[in-house]
Amino acid sequence: MGTETGILDEIRKAEDNCREKIEQARVDATKIVSDALKKAEEISTRYEEEGKKSADLLIETNRKKIQEEGERILSAARIEIENIKKQGEASAPAAILFLKKKITGT
Repeated sequence: MGTETGILDEIRKAEDNCREKIEQARVDATKIVSDALKKAEEISTRYEEEGKKSADLLIETNRKKIQEEGERILSAARIEIENIKKQGEASAPAAILFLKKKITGT
């Protein structure tokens, strides 16, 4: 029986050793998963912030282009209005004379 008890004690020790190794592996795996999730969250947050910065930059760039185009169109319209006004002022005396002749019949 002494031999059986010794063998059973060795089996228990081996089982205990296996349980400890399994528990340590579980703890290590839990830490690995936790660290991976934390890293994934950091990466996600960083890319989200970078994406927002890129979107903001794109919006600002397009806003500036649109504003510049609007100012260019407005400037061109003002120049065209001024030219039409000058043409009208230059043509006014002849138009008045033409209408006066038509009205008076002379």
